[in-house]
Amino acid sequence: MKPTLLIFDHIAKCGGTSVQNMLARAGCPLVRFYAGGQQYRCGAQDGPILLSAHELFHDLPDERDPWMLYFTWLRNPLDCFYSQVYASRPEGMKFAEAVDKQIAPGARRVVEKFTLNLGRYDFIGTLEDWDLSVAELAKRTGLDLNPNIRKQQSGRPLDRPREADLTRVLRGPIALWNQVRAELRA
Repeated sequence: MKPTLLIFDHIAKCGGTSVQNMLARAGCPLVRFYAGGQQYRCGAQDGPILLSAHELFHDLPDERDPWMLYFTWLRNPLDCFYSQVYASRPEGMKFAEAVDKQIAPGARRVVEKFTLNLGRYDFIGTLEDWDLSVAELAKRTGLDLNPNIRKQQSGRPLDRPREADLTRVLRGPIALWNQVRAELRA
């Protein structure tokens, strides 16, 4: 049975907007939920309904109906951190300075984002394995998904200030991300 409801746990700075755009173009009507309780609806199309929210679906029951697919997308935690800092730094502030100011709270946010029970998801894709992830999601949903939809690329500079410090702090999320990638590739 192909799902008629896709529940996307959209983890910020992990490629979720590209995932949403790809599914919308494949015919999924999109309902996005925002922290303030607002919602946004996009089109009445033929595909399964896509519910999407930033990290609001962590409490779904373990037993779900077969017509539901609960999934998320991950990204290298270091890139997630750098993208988060780049997107939120004050105008005119140098990137390295923003990293210094945000290393503790920013790294904490990434650790919180990656505190996931992998067994709760029906599928987890990764930004780094985009084509493989899209193919697997297409197989599970029965949708004709176009992996070439991903136009957004990280806007952060190529320098990676304090990468050694961050690698130590983010070792748990990095291990989880590597585990997901290994399972996806198996």
